[in-house]
Amino acid sequence: MIEYFQHIRLKFIQKEDGASLMEFAVVTALMAVLAATAAPKFSDISENAKVRKSRTEIEKIAKQALNFYQDTAVKEGRGRFPGQTKYNQKVGGHLSESDLNDDLFGGSETATDENGNSVTLPTSATFTRFDGADGAHWVSIFGSEAIKSPTLSDISLNSNYPQVPSVWQTLFGDEILFSPFQDGHYVYQVLPGYGVGSQAEAPTLFIADLENPSQIHLVVKP
Repeated sequence: MIEYFQHIRLKFIQKEDGASLMEFAVVTALMAVLAATAAPKFSDISENAKVRKSRTEIEKIAKQALNFYQDTAVKEGRGRFPGQTKYNQKVGGHLSESDLNDDLFGGSETATDENGNSVTLPTSATFTRFDGADGAHWVSIFGSEAIKSPTLSDISLNSNYPQVPSVWQTLFGDEILFSPFQDGHYVYQVLPGYGVGSQAEAPTLFIADLENPSQIHLVVKP
């Protein structure tokens, strides 16, 4: 289409008597339509690239967390994730997988249909924005210095694990991973493991980007 417009403009330039005002107006209008149509596509490309970048960074975090888990399993006989002092302790505000699922995936609720029958309806994920109330259950991975925007006053994160950022930064050689999004920031929770011996269950790690945790996250279970 661009080549078509360029061809028209070239014909106007080559005409000895010059382009009419009407012809010029038509070409200008068509070019404006093309620009307006292309802009959202370029915006989508940019956003998709940021999503891919964020997911790549989250995978790096998960890899380091698994390395930490394997190292502690060898040294202590039971693996744990950064922030845990034992494998059966939580990191963050949730204790149940259903609560975390509500944050990231949505859940279900029981309602009554028009015939008086009970039906189960899906509910949407609740943690979809950086300033969502669910943030109070999640722990910053790299600490406040990794928050570019928004500021700490704009978000609500769990502050019960002040030593966590130094553990993660050590795993990355004091490097900090920044989300590519303006309102992004990497957060996590760990659901505790349980049981003993052959019946033991490993803890579960949940990593998310505050830009949109319900869309940009990773669940890791060894």
